[in-house]
This record gives sequence, structure tokens and C-alpha cells, in this order.
Amino acid sequence: MDEKFNYDWTQTRGELTLTLTLPAGTPVRSVRCALTPTGALSVQVAGQVLLHGTLHGKAELNTWTVDGATLSIEIDKAAPKFWPCAIVGGPAVDVKQLLAEEKREREPAFKPVPSELRRRRRCRTS
Repeated sequence: MDEKFNYDWTQTRGELTLTLTLPAGTPVRSVRCALTPTGALSVQVAGQVLLHGTLHGKAELNTWTVDGATLSIEIDKAAPKFWPCAIVGGPAVDVKQLLAEEKREREPAFKPVPSELRRRRRCRTS
């Protein structure tokens, strides 16, 4: 986690997941997560602000869960696209790199070289 920002994040085109480490012994009932219509996300534990910032784009809070000392916040993006950051001013990613990786993943595992295709056609007998 970045020292200044106390969360990790991952994303797909349609979803964003923020992960925070809660103070030891935090009861689930003391955790409050809220997302305003203007995109302000707030996470509080027993009244203490753990995270507050504005999301990069429009979104809706889907769900949040606590597993031990880990809080996971699932957010649905209003428009399916990659964001350069989760929270404005927070850690950023290279969206062009994400798009290139996505394109590579969609390509077939094996693409014949055009010269191989020509060779195969010549070997056919009628």
C-alpha cells in the first residue's frame, strides 16, 4: 500500500475493488462505508475516518465485506472503462498498458505466420 493512501485497488472495465486493512480487533458493526451521488467515498471505523476521497468516475457502491482485518469494497462503474486512478489524487495506473494487455488476452494463442499458410496451400493435391 502507498504510505499516503491506505488502500490497494484493482479494476476491470465494469468494477472497482478497494482493499483496506482495518485496525486490529475492529468489530464489523463499527465499519461505515458510504458513496454519495457526487462520487465522494467515505470509510469510517468507530467514527474515525479511514478513507475519504472522490472516485475517478461515476459509480455505485455494490457491497463491502470484512474478512478478518481486511475490508473489501466492491464498486460498479457507471460506464465500462478503465480508470487511471480509483480515488482522485491517489495511486495511478497506465490505462494504455491495461488496454494493450486486454487486447493481447483476446488474441488467439496461435496465429500462423502468413508464409506458413502459403506453404500449406501449395502442398495440397487435387
